[in-house]
Amino acid sequence: MGKSPAKVVLCVPYEYPPGLDLGLAYLGTSLRRAGIEVKILELVPWLLPFDKFAEWLNRERPPVLGFKVWTNAVRLARSYLKVIREVLPKSVVIIGGPHVTGARASALEHLEFADYAIAGEAERALPMLVSELLRGRPARKSVLAKIPGLVLQGRDGNFHVNTLDFPEDLDSIGPPAWDLLDFEQYLEMEQRAGKNGFSTAELNWLHIQAVRGCPNHCTYCMNLNQKPRWHSTEFVARQVELLKQKYGIRRFCFADDNLTADRNYAMALFDKIKSLDMKWDASVGLDLRTLDTELVKSMLESGCTRISLGVESGSDRLLKRMARPHRARDMSKTIKAIRRAGAGDITALMMLGFPGETDRDVLDTISLLRQMDVDDIWVNLFTPYPGIPITRKLALNHKLPNLDYRNLSHESVSMGTGHIPGWRLELYYIAYYAAFYSRPSRLFKLIQKQGVFEITMKSAVLAAHALVFGKGPTRDLFRSKRIAALRKGYNNNNKRRRNAVDFDD
Repeated sequence: MGKSPAKVVLCVPYEYPPGLDLGLAYLGTSLRRAGIEVKILELVPWLLPFDKFAEWLNRERPPVLGFKVWTNAVRLARSYLKVIREVLPKSVVIIGGPHVTGARASALEHLEFADYAIAGEAERALPMLVSELLRGRPARKSVLAKIPGLVLQGRDGNFHVNTLDFPEDLDSIGPPAWDLLDFEQYLEMEQRAGKNGFSTAELNWLHIQAVRGCPNHCTYCMNLNQKPRWHSTEFVARQVELLKQKYGIRRFCFADDNLTADRNYAMALFDKIKSLDMKWDASVGLDLRTLDTELVKSMLESGCTRISLGVESGSDRLLKRMARPHRARDMSKTIKAIRRAGAGDITALMMLGFPGETDRDVLDTISLLRQMDVDDIWVNLFTPYPGIPITRKLALNHKLPNLDYRNLSHESVSMGTGHIPGWRLELYYIAYYAAFYSRPSRLFKLIQKQGVFEITMKSAVLAAHALVFGKGPTRDLFRSKRIAALRKGYNNNNKRRRNAVDFDD
C-alpha cells in the first residue's frame, strides 16, 4: 500500500543551491507531533521548473502549503505561489520565514497569493493554524487570535500581528526531522553548481543549531530577538552523533546567530562534541569579544576547520553606526589570538554600501583588507531588509527609496549610501576582492582550498582588478586624491542626485 499524500508541504524557494533547510526540519517535527503528515520541498527553478511544479501539484494535491521566504527570494516565491493559485485555487498557502518576520503585514502585499502569514518562530504557531484549517470548516476567529505571530485583518481593514513566539526551552521543540530532508537532491545541486567530488558525508552546508538569538544590536541584522536561548549541550551532541551514525555525515556547519555569546556554554559544547570525530565550520555568528586563544583551541580540538569573523568594515565610524561591538583596531588582536591557537582557515565577512558610508570609509576598509591575516573574504552588499533597525530609521526619516522587495539581493546594489552612488559601489565591490587577492600567497591558498569553481569566480575579479588598477586613466579612480575629488563633487551636487541623501541624521 502506497504512502498517503502529505497534508502539509513545506516549501523553500532558492535561486541557487541551498543548504538543507534546518528551520523546515524543526517545523516538520512540530507538525508530526500534532499528528499532521508533512513533506519538505526545496524549490530550485533548474531542478523543479514551474511546469514540473504544476505537474507535481496536480499529482499530489496538498491541501495546505507553507512557504519559508527570504527577502532575496520574494520574486521567486511569488512565481511559485502563482502556479499554486492556478493549479490548486482551493489549497491554503501560509507564508513565514525571515522576510515575513521583518515585513509583518506588508508581506501579504509582496506575496498576494498567500492566505496567511506567520511572523517569528513558528514551531508552536504552525501546528495550531494547520490543525484549525484541516477541520474542513472556516477557521474560527477565536482560535486565530491565539496563534502566535499570525497576521490578521481587523474589522477596520488594517492588518494586525499577534504577539511573536520565541520559545525559551529549545530542547522542548524537539529535534529536527532529518529524514524529511533530501540529501541526494542537495548533492545533485552541489554537483551541478560546479563543486564536483562531494559525497553525502562531506556536505558543507548541513546546518546544526545550538543557539537562537543574539545579545548584540547590530542595526543591519535580521535577527529581531536579542535574548539568546540555548539547546542543552547534550541535545546538540545527540544530533551530531545521529547525523554521523544514521546518515553517514562527517561535516556540518553551526547556523547560530551567535555561537560564542556565552563563553562558558561554548566551551562546554566544544568539549561535549570533541569525542564525536566530526568536522565543522563556524561560518556565521561568532562573538569577537569572547574569541581568545583558549576558546579557539577548544573549537579546533572539537573539529572546527573554518572560522568566519564578522569584520564588516575597516572604519570605526561606520562600525559605530552599525552598532558593532568591536572596532577595526580590535581585529588584529583577535586574529593573532586565533592564529596562536592554530587556526589555519579564517574568513572575514565584510559589508559594503551601508547607509552613510563614505569614500573615506571604503579606503579604510581596503587598507584593512590588505593588512588582515585572514585566508578569505566574503563581501555582502548592504540590503535594506524589512524590519531591521537601520531600515526602520531610514523610513522614519523619509530617507528610504521606494524599494521593490521582489528584486532585492545582498549580491547586488539596491541603493546608494547617500555619499556613494550605486555605480561606484559596484566598482568598490570589485576593489575589495582585488585588494585582498592581489597578494600571491592568498591566491595560492585559494587554489589549494577551493578548487576550480571558486578560482574561476576570483579570476574574473582579478581581471577586473587589472583593468581598474593597471595602466591607463581608470587606475586613478581608487587613488585617494581622486576619491577626495569625487567625494567633493558629489557632496556639492547631492541635492541634484537621487541617491545622495544625507543618512547621518
